[in-house]
Amino acid sequence: MKTNFIQNISHEIRTPMNGIIGFSELLTKENLTEEEQKKYAKIIANNGKELVQCIDNILEIAKLQTEKIIIKPEEIDLDVLFENIYKKYTLKAKEKDIGFIVESKLNNSADLVLLDKSKLFKILLNLIDNAIKFTNKGAVIIQYTIEYKEIIITVKDSGIGIKKKDEETIFNIFTQSEKEISKNYGGLGLGLSIAKKNADLLGGKIHFITNENVGSTFTVTLPFIPSKAIKQKELNLTTPQKEKPEKHIILIAEDGDVNFLFLKTVLTKMPEFNFVIHRAENGKKAVDICLENKKVELVLMDIKMPIMDGYEATKKIKQIRPKLPVIAQTAYSTDEDVQKAIEAGCDDFISKPIDRNILKPILSRFIFKTT
Repeated sequence: MKTNFIQNISHEIRTPMNGIIGFSELLTKENLTEEEQKKYAKIIANNGKELVQCIDNILEIAKLQTEKIIIKPEEIDLDVLFENIYKKYTLKAKEKDIGFIVESKLNNSADLVLLDKSKLFKILLNLIDNAIKFTNKGAVIIQYTIEYKEIIITVKDSGIGIKKKDEETIFNIFTQSEKEISKNYGGLGLGLSIAKKNADLLGGKIHFITNENVGSTFTVTLPFIPSKAIKQKELNLTTPQKEKPEKHIILIAEDGDVNFLFLKTVLTKMPEFNFVIHRAENGKKAVDICLENKKVELVLMDIKMPIMDGYEATKKIKQIRPKLPVIAQTAYSTDEDVQKAIEAGCDDFISKPIDRNILKPILSRFIFKTT
């Protein structure tokens, strides 16, 4: 089964790579219509996301099997978390012409909890990815509540269901059903294994009920640890903006030209902001710019750079300007990498490839905080 799994990894990596390379080459051809260009660009983006998810799942399983995992509880607003879940998946569901519904069963005083946010996200994303993948009609319905000192989350779909013979082994990594599912639907079949292992780490559990060709309902139960902090909703970016937003000067420390161009483009396309963007190609230059230009309000700091890396640069910047927000942005995204960035003085962390939906609230929190 491990041999089949490794062969499947090769297939699942090459499939999106073929799409990325093939359609990138097609984009260079002449006489393409604007509609064709948009179509090819969308295919490239989707294949890129599929490839990243594939690699993330492989790394996640390898990490979970080492059992050297650190749990880091933090305050989570469940309403905000599930609002982000809805925004992330509603378009994906719409593309398959199925419904996507998120329902809160909470009372107003019980939505702040202490929990490891990254692990909760991994549980939810894998369950929801599977639900949407295996549902071709009907809807995927997410509900969450707190009862009897437990957080209870259900993910219900109207998809293909699970065969009776597979119910006992569906959470295992290497199973015979995995090969059949991967052949028919794509993917490595790791989602449920990752979800269950993360639930176990949080002291929770996952169980399911299923009917073949009718659908499945997965229920996650996790310990409820209430937060004593006063609830503060994140700034709603849909609030009316000024006709011309105030200019904000930010520094992008990034040695890669393509990465810098992408990030700069994302930032300049945000209507909520009016950024003046400076660039540093290495950590030393980033320190020099922050020292010379007192008007820089925020730094997006790549970690792996020549001459001086992002960790060292952040330490030096914090020595000369301790209140200047520094956001680490890097392809290194393990818990250890995040912790190392925080210890260096970074105020937050975003992993590459950068998702603008994640970047926007981070920028809002730090930019508006300094004005």
